[in-house]
Amino acid sequence: MNNEELNLPTSYEQAFNELQKIVSEIEQGDITIDLLLPKVQRAAELIKYCRDKLRNTEEEVSKIIKQLEDGSDGKAE
Repeated sequence: MNNEELNLPTSYEQAFNELQKIVSEIEQGDITIDLLLPKVQRAAELIKYCRDKLRNTEEEVSKIIKQLEDGSDGKAE
């Protein structure tokens, strides 16, 4: 299954924007009690997606920095 089939965002920015919209709706009281639970569940999915994306990006950046500090480019010759 791909992200679209799982209804996951395709980018961090998309997830963050959707999360901001949900938070705004909740803060403004624009959500009925019937929609509150699914919105909170969706927000939890988006938070997990963003957290995972940030963690993975941080790990990749750390690898690149380590390679630069070690004087290698990470490519096999």
